[in-house]
Amino acid sequence: MAATIDGGIVVRSTPAANTNADVILPAVAGTIYQIKSIIASYSAVPTGGRLGVLSGAAIVFDIDVVAGGPIPFYSNITEDIPNTTMTIRLFAGGAGIIGKLTVSYVPAVVA
Repeated sequence: MAATIDGGIVVRSTPAANTNADVILPAVAGTIYQIKSIIASYSAVPTGGRLGVLSGAAIVFDIDVVAGGPIPFYSNITEDIPNTTMTIRLFAGGAGIIGKLTVSYVPAVVA
């Protein structure tokens, strides 16, 4: 059984230092996504830290992150357009800084 947080499927991203940490929920015909929680952290205080959620190309959530972390967000962001990719991105934190991103989501089939 897959790990869950808040009843949602968990996906993680821990890239190399100074690289965006992305979780991409692919477009699936007849499916929408509900983001249950986002937990992000940087290994040190970031330079230009930022967390964003995109629905296709549209930004639906965008905040500055000015601390190392962990930084929990319990969001319930829902994509209401079926067959649309959602990207959750913790932007690169600067030289030598590693960003970590954990996302809990629930897919739902719509008629």
